[in-house]
Amino acid sequence: MSSRRSRTSINVADDQEIIENLVFKLQSLLPDQPNQRHKEPVSASKILNEICTYIKSLQKEADDLSERLSRQLHSVDTTGDVDVVDVEFIRRLLQH
Repeated sequence: MSSRRSRTSINVADDQEIIENLVFKLQSLLPDQPNQRHKEPVSASKILNEICTYIKSLQKEADDLSERLSRQLHSVDTTGDVDVVDVEFIRRLLQH
């Protein structure tokens, strides 16, 4: 019975270490914030909320850029005119 308890406590410790590593890796994906490195450790739930917010902002940015690119390409299709600004915008988007 004690060996079963030992394995369970080891599994819990392993799970906790895995969670801590995953949270640390997720936190490293967030853009740097001023004085972030000097603060106290942040809870896993706060990190997950920040990651979700960051992903939503990236999705909105991607949607906005996609819409802008579509407008630019539609403008080129309908007018036949290619503006230097349009070309530079499209070039920058494609580089990202």
